[in-house]
Amino acid sequence: MPLSAFEIFPNKWRGRPFYQLLLGFIFFILLFLAVLLNLADVEYYQFTSSRLSQSTFTMLAYGNDLQQQLPSFLLSYWYLFVIAFLLMLLAGYLYKRIQRIKDDSQSISWIKQTVFFPIVVGLLITIGRGTGLRPIEPINVTAYTIDQNVPLVLNSAFTVIKSYGKTTLKEKKYFSKEELNELFNPIKQYDSRATLEKPNIIILMLESFSVEYIASINRIGNMNTPFLDSLIDKSLVYTNCYANGKKSIDAVPSVISSLPKLMEQEFITSTYSTNKIESLPKTLNKLGYETSFFHGATNGSMNFDQFSKKVDFDNYYGRTEYNNEADFDGTWGIFDEEFFIWSAKKMSENSKPFFSTIFSLSSHPPYTIPEKHKNKFVGGETEMHNSVKYTDYAIRQFFDFAKKQDWYTNTLFIITADHTPGSGNPEYFKDMG
Repeated sequence: MPLSAFEIFPNKWRGRPFYQLLLGFIFFILLFLAVLLNLADVEYYQFTSSRLSQSTFTMLAYGNDLQQQLPSFLLSYWYLFVIAFLLMLLAGYLYKRIQRIKDDSQSISWIKQTVFFPIVVGLLITIGRGTGLRPIEPINVTAYTIDQNVPLVLNSAFTVIKSYGKTTLKEKKYFSKEELNELFNPIKQYDSRATLEKPNIIILMLESFSVEYIASINRIGNMNTPFLDSLIDKSLVYTNCYANGKKSIDAVPSVISSLPKLMEQEFITSTYSTNKIESLPKTLNKLGYETSFFHGATNGSMNFDQFSKKVDFDNYYGRTEYNNEADFDGTWGIFDEEFFIWSAKKMSENSKPFFSTIFSLSSHPPYTIPEKHKNKFVGGETEMHNSVKYTDYAIRQFFDFAKKQDWYTNTLFIITADHTPGSGNPEYFKDMG
């Protein structure tokens, strides 16, 4: 980016020898640093199984580690510096072969230079940022390769730049392994002789739902979720429900990969996003399940499409795949009612058994309700309450449709919120609430 800025900025010195010398200096310094970072990973990757990030330099900065180890690095990995030197010689040869106008400040008018400058800048930013809703992150590479090849496709200069200034975690050790196993051992051995048919599994993740809205759990009595309330007596219900994060982007790794929010930054956008992790779809794929993630939002929203690839969902279905803008809510994506039914139809096309996750979206600001229901879901304390009523209605429609499918009786339905919403109720406004 610095080199591009100096190359294309309208000025009268571009053809002068000193300016060309400045451009060459910038080119070689930046290229040398980028090449050196990538060459360092040729060896360092064997120890970390991941690309360099800011945390590597933070670690080396502790005490005098870098100062003490630098001579050893130079001695042990001298051949990497030789390779870097040879690559820079090649770069110098290619750089000199670029055809340059000796004094284009005279041959190209200032008007043309000034007009082209913002156009080229915009083009460069678009190429560098990507065209999605969010700038490209290391996790985007999962769309193009399998999990173990992610570090091969990434480059170290990119991962260092993207991790700069981002939160990293310090490893904590409060207990020994033996003490932990005494308190709780997560490894269970179940009877392998069981011959129960493998059930289909559907997780319904409900946007901004909370115990605050569900009368059968909170005992307040406001009937915002009549359908969910009707399921309570027929279901296994966990009433100690606590949100670990406050954003949807925190919830999906928590539910799908048991990765709670451990830092201020979201896992999906963190330096750890390309780490190898376990997940429900990875486990169930090995057992013969077809796995799918459904989210009616615009594809790319919160990088869910990229995360779903990373954790090995076979299919991702979003607004693009739904392909009917008549049901677009004008802001986020497809209304819950239509998207839920469409999702159920897609599940009927899956091979059995299947595992599907559906993430709702209508109970999210601006709490839009379809025009055909505008007088049906009213009277709530806030617009949020009305949108919760609408989503509850959409869930009922989903179940009514699912009951007619041949997979219904052999399906486990799991319903959870992604996180709690904002609240004006003092009880739920506090952290514990």
